[in-house]
Amino acid sequence: MKPKICFNTIHDFILSKTKPYKFFYREIKKNGIVEIEDTKLDFFSFFSKTIISQQISFAVAEKIWSKIQNRFDNFYTEGISNKNEEIIKLIRELRISNSKKDTILRVHNSILQKELNHENFYSLSDNILRKKLIKIKGVGLWTVDMMLIFYFKRLNVFPENDLIINKVKAKLEHIENCKINFVSLYKPFLSILSIHFWKLSKRIL
Repeated sequence: MKPKICFNTIHDFILSKTKPYKFFYREIKKNGIVEIEDTKLDFFSFFSKTIISQQISFAVAEKIWSKIQNRFDNFYTEGISNKNEEIIKLIRELRISNSKKDTILRVHNSILQKELNHENFYSLSDNILRKKLIKIKGVGLWTVDMMLIFYFKRLNVFPENDLIINKVKAKLEHIENCKINFVSLYKPFLSILSIHFWKLSKRIL
């Protein structure tokens, strides 16, 4: 089961840690309470969509994904074996790189072979879960971080190889005219900090 989270309490924590930084504090207040929303996608669908989203814009990724959903409302992990040939055919037809197609097919095969049993993943630590997912060839740190934050709703993930995250970090330090150790300051809610970064990036970058 996905955990229940009190985002109001987390927001108060984030604000309290941000008070010394006037500009950043104002921007967090503008963002308001941010939440990690529940997804309607099953594990395989969410994983596939995340792989598709690697190194392309959000708009392009959404366009590709909408084409998939026109064919299937969902991949439905529970009935994946019954749609095996259809899913493989659909993945092969996608206008994405061959490496991404192969990675999605490896995830698909790992689920079929019961090597990936996501229902058992909720009890694992972030580090063990990260190691399990990154074992799949073609799955990198960015993809794993997105899965941890947005599918498993892990609260303390900071995607330090994300381009927007790094740009926002640099911009905030420039504006505040000091170095900020975001990781130590905002533990154990780095995932929420990351969402704030992505949200305020639209205003400050």
